[in-house]
Amino acid sequence: MCFACGKENSNGLGLKIRVEKEQAFTTFTPTAIHEGPKGLVHGGVIATVLDETMVNILWSQGKDAVTVELKVRFKQPVKIGESLNIVARRKKEYHKVMEMEAIATTINGEIMANGNGKFLLRKY
Repeated sequence: MCFACGKENSNGLGLKIRVEKEQAFTTFTPTAIHEGPKGLVHGGVIATVLDETMVNILWSQGKDAVTVELKVRFKQPVKIGESLNIVARRKKEYHKVMEMEAIATTINGEIMANGNGKFLLRKY
């Protein structure tokens, strides 16, 4: 039932995230239900996509992790219907905290947003 990636959540984002080693990849095409300002995607939706892509690296490794800090920098507004490619990777590891980063680009490679997150490992 996960809002971002749950297959059984008809109100969710329906993200399909692929993880390869220490990187995760997904695509997201926002629709009218993701609108904030007229014709543009709500920033919280973009933040959610970045967050979910990052944490999936840890989940794929069997680590029980939750977000404890998320910083998002919006470079440009994302239009409804504009497809994004998201790539996330691990940056640093502390005792129980993992630092990750993600970037959202258009199909043409234009950077729309990037995020940095800290994730707490609940079972270490």
